[in-house]
Amino acid sequence: MKTAAMRYQTHRPTIALALRDDHLAAVTIPAGKLMNIVGEGEDARFLVVEVDGEQLQIFESDLIDRCRAPRERGKQSATRSAGA
Repeated sequence: MKTAAMRYQTHRPTIALALRDDHLAAVTIPAGKLMNIVGEGEDARFLVVEVDGEQLQIFESDLIDRCRAPRERGKQSATRSAGA
């Protein structure tokens, strides 16, 4: 997967896999969380992301369906100021 932005924000809760006690465990990434893409997972369907300092595996399809590039605050404020 080629991504335009390497940082994403969930807009809906998203399931990911975390390595806990030497086992993969399903965890929920809440809506609004920021994540950085670290790389591709061992399985081609997954991406490795970092959320709150923890590396997780997320389905690429979930990233596409449930996440988006976050808006930059500086650009958003500048746009509002220009329109005022």
